[in-house]
Amino acid sequence: MNLSRKTNKENFIKACSIALDHGQYSYRFLKQVLENRMTDYQEEPQVKSLPAHGNIRGASFYK
Repeated sequence: MNLSRKTNKENFIKACSIALDHGQYSYRFLKQVLENRMTDYQEEPQVKSLPAHGNIRGASFYK
C-alpha cells in the first residue's frame, strides 16, 4: 500500500501485472520494478502452445 501512494497509479498497476506474470509477490520486487522503470517497456504477449500429448482428443473425436 505504501508504494501505491508514492507512485503513479498507472505505473503501479503495470508493476503489479509484471509481478503477477513472474510469480513474484514481494514488496522488494515491486519496488525494484518501479525504480528500474520496467513499466515503461512494453513486452510482446507470449503465446504458449499446448504440448503434444497422446491422450488429448481433437474436435473430430466429438463428431
